[in-house]
Amino acid sequence: YALTGTPIENRLSELWSIFDYLMPGFLFTYSRFRKQFELPIAKAGDRYALESLRRLSGPFVLRRLKKDVLKDLPDKLETVVYSMAEEEQKQLYTAHALALKEELEQMSGDTYGSERIQVLAELTKLRQICCDPSLCFDRYRGGSAKLDTCMELITGGIAGDHKILLFSQFTSMIEILTARLQEESISCFVLQGSTKKERRAQMVEQFNRDDTSVFCISLKAGGTGLNLTAADVVIHFDPWWNSAVQNQATDRAHRIGQKNVVNVYRILAKGTIEEKIVELQERKLQLSDRIL
Repeated sequence: YALTGTPIENRLSELWSIFDYLMPGFLFTYSRFRKQFELPIAKAGDRYALESLRRLSGPFVLRRLKKDVLKDLPDKLETVVYSMAEEEQKQLYTAHALALKEELEQMSGDTYGSERIQVLAELTKLRQICCDPSLCFDRYRGGSAKLDTCMELITGGIAGDHKILLFSQFTSMIEILTARLQEESISCFVLQGSTKKERRAQMVEQFNRDDTSVFCISLKAGGTGLNLTAADVVIHFDPWWNSAVQNQATDRAHRIGQKNVVNVYRILAKGTIEEKIVELQERKLQLSDRIL
């Protein structure tokens, strides 16, 4: 048996690897699987290849959605909230986006392979500029539209007597968010990868029973293994490359023991790479749903 909530997060090779462990050779060698299924389905949308893979894998997959087994779980309402960058932040983003575009256009096929890590680093820089340009530029003294939008959501949530989980993948952004919360005299806990196991458990217990308003959590460090049902508002400050990771983070609140409807807010910088990341999330989610 293989037990997983995310058999396909990013690509079909993840499903192949599970089957290759369970029944070696059932889905052929990876090179044949890639040629016969992965590339035709992912690149060309080949419906025949899709149906063939479903017929092969379907009899061995038992899928249970949360809504099928947790009948009493309250609803989860998801809202995308857009923020518009101010002039200085917008200019910085546009300049870096154009520079990266020119760099990519000058790359040949051979060059791209060796420069892939550098390209990813530049994409990360664009995403950081969307969050707060001070993540990349020490001398930046302008504002952050997303930070302001986030604070509006938090103050509105607290006014409505809600407890909030706030996720970001950038630990440096969590530090900025924490500092802003302290300026506004909003009580919060912070959980990052460096947080010791004992301290994690202590903070979770306190948050679920005291009046601390916000729990700031690093997406990868705290996206699983936490029970935080005292919160019924979840804010994702920045999008991850696939929705499965964000959904796992949301499930810190939307799980057994939750009594209230959970409101999930995803903050996106309008007209930026973040909108493209969400489109990528949707394509990956559709791929998983079509296969399973």
